[in-house]
Amino acid sequence: MLTSFLILGLLFGLCGTIIESVSYSIKHKRLTYCGDKFLYNLPSKPIYAVGGLLLYFSIELTKSFPWYVEILISILIVIIWEYISGVFCTHILKKRFWDYSKRKFNIQGHISWWSAKWWIIFSIIFYFFLYNRLVNFVNYLNQIIKISKQEDLVIFILVIVFVILLTVLKAKPQFSSARDRT
Repeated sequence: MLTSFLILGLLFGLCGTIIESVSYSIKHKRLTYCGDKFLYNLPSKPIYAVGGLLLYFSIELTKSFPWYVEILISILIVIIWEYISGVFCTHILKKRFWDYSKRKFNIQGHISWWSAKWWIIFSIIFYFFLYNRLVNFVNYLNQIIKISKQEDLVIFILVIVFVILLTVLKAKPQFSSARDRT
């Protein structure tokens, strides 16, 4: 069911927001919440929600490949996702939420070797420790969510449209101060 993946995406977004907030708080030695400014500080950022789902589905769709190929493909997908997200934010939303331009081996400040190494580490952890548990979680959600396929599709489409509209409509056409994200 698509609704199960919405819930999983919310969890990915929440985990990403927590990791970012903790990392930023440690780096700046003060407690900082890095919630999403477009979704009324909902503690689940769409970039992490989609990134986590891409990671999940990249492994799901490459099950017949050797494990190291699955991991390599998932790493490439999330790195490409971070780049596409950075381009989207700067060109469509007119905001730069992260800037790796001062780091070595960066591409337009959207991705860098520094950020890529974190995606490599996270992808390996995800593959070996989280993926199978998440498959079980999705199966459990599919058992307890009792809605028709049509209702499921409508809920999915409405949530996606709602998130996109809130993101685009709340964007202000100026560049925000960039900060390194971990």
